[in-house]
Amino acid sequence: MKKNSLMTLEDFKERHFGKVGTTKRDELDAGYENFRIGTMLQEARLEKGLTQE
Repeated sequence: MKKNSLMTLEDFKERHFGKVGTTKRDELDAGYENFRIGTMLQEARLEKGLTQE
């Protein structure tokens, strides 16, 4: 029987970027946070019918 190869997002990040507190992991988390904030701003502008102009 084949072992389930699914892993959690946290397991994936630890395996490929290290544990929280390591430089590589902190850079990943900071990049995600910046992306998330940018997406939230874009959605808010679209809801209000605004552009960046």
